[in-house]
Amino acid sequence: MRNVLTYSMIGIVAAVFLIASTVNNRGDAEAEPLIDERAQEALVFDEHCCTCDDCEQNGCDDEIEAVDRAEFEISRDRMTQEVELLWQMWFDDENASMTDPRRARFTEFAEYVADAVIMYQDTPTDVGGQLPGHKNDHLIMAYMIAKESSVTHDVVGTSNEEVGLMQLHGVSLAGYCDEKVQHNPKLGVLLGVRWLTSMLPKCASENSGVLGAEYDAWDDYDWVGPLSVYAGGPRGYGKNGKCLHFKTMRERVDTVRIYRTRIDHEMEYWED
Repeated sequence: MRNVLTYSMIGIVAAVFLIASTVNNRGDAEAEPLIDERAQEALVFDEHCCTCDDCEQNGCDDEIEAVDRAEFEISRDRMTQEVELLWQMWFDDENASMTDPRRARFTEFAEYVADAVIMYQDTPTDVGGQLPGHKNDHLIMAYMIAKESSVTHDVVGTSNEEVGLMQLHGVSLAGYCDEKVQHNPKLGVLLGVRWLTSMLPKCASENSGVLGAEYDAWDDYDWVGPLSVYAGGPRGYGKNGKCLHFKTMRERVDTVRIYRTRIDHEMEYWED
């Protein structure tokens, strides 16, 4: 039987909604997903994902409310374009066919990434942590999706039955059933960005200037610790309780920095 998870409210969150559901019929206990109202807005139900008992209670709103981005340099449209471009480049680098059906959903999925990143740049998650508002936040998420799921929203992992674009399982599902996240890419992206964001305070670097949700001197390599914990779970922490830095995660950050250069060059070419 899946444990009932309870999260503490942290930061600026107006309300937390309790959504009762039976988790995947694995026992007789009811799971109560605890996540703020913004995640509820991301729920999109169809005939494939209504496998839990709470579908009728939650409705089928498929729109995330637009967020005012005046204080940030990168607009939602620019974020979406950059995420989509990163995936196009990655598929091209991997010699994927131009007719690969996954390419048809790049724009849709890129919008989900932009919305989730903007959301958690503006305010903290309900489980702690806030994105730094760095120019590469969305590219980190986009490359994770490429590496974790090959931009395939309904893939299921072989080690822990991870689901969705960001390969979530266990606590990161926030109490939602596997099938719902697997067949709801918007929700899957939101939960994945939320969970990675919650790693930031736990892996705060002395050199990054990270104090709680304040990011004074964020550097791309400050992502290595959070990415390592996201990928390794408990194995991502050392005996001293500090976040480890996996070589593979540093390589991911290296690659994102390369994509940033390529994307800037490509976007400048289009603008000219």
